[in-house]
Order: sequence, then C-alpha cells, then structure tokens
Amino acid sequence: MMKDATEEERTQIIETMLEIVLPEDMIGGVTEGTVPADARAKVDAYRVSVGEEIRARRKALRMTQADLARKAGIPQSHVSRLEHGKHAPSYLTIERIAGALKVKPSQLDPGFSED
Repeated sequence: MMKDATEEERTQIIETMLEIVLPEDMIGGVTEGTVPADARAKVDAYRVSVGEEIRARRKALRMTQADLARKAGIPQSHVSRLEHGKHAPSYLTIERIAGALKVKPSQLDPGFSED
C-alpha cells in the first residue's frame, strides 16, 4: 500500500495510523498545563461536537459502529473513541467517515475546509 502511494498519501496514512495508536498528547494534542483552561475547554467541546455529529448521522442511517468502520476503512475502536470525544479526527479520517455516511466533511466538522 505505502509502496505505490504518493508522498502526500504516505503522510496521510502515517497521520491516521498515529491518530489511532497513540494518545493525543503524544502527537501534538493539547495537554493540561500547556494551554489556558478556556482553550482546552474549546478543544474538548470541538471533539465532543464532532463525535456527537458522527454518532447522530450513523444512527440515522441505522449503521453500527462496525458498519461505519468497515465503510470508512478505520478500526471500530477508533469510531468509538471519536464518537465519545476521546480523539479529534484528522482531515483524512473526517473525509473517510463523511464518505461512508454520504455527507460532506463540513457537515461533521464545521471547521473542515473543502477548498
């Protein structure tokens, strides 16, 4: 898979792998003590909001987390972490989930730039 990928695709694959296997604070996440509490609260609210939107749209389509994971090409455990606001999704993950849910990425993440 990586052998035939472009440099940009390799970067996206690696970012997605890191997002799945490493705690957020190890890959540039916002950790307590490094930013003001109000900024941390905004990041937490963002993660929860995106997770709730993913869950609502998945349920509206009567899909299980496993169904969504399979269609998006990500592990079911990652779908669960996203829906519970434990992780902030990468752009690639938002694109994959949006595709699986047949919506625009900006419908899941209002900050997503679709330029």
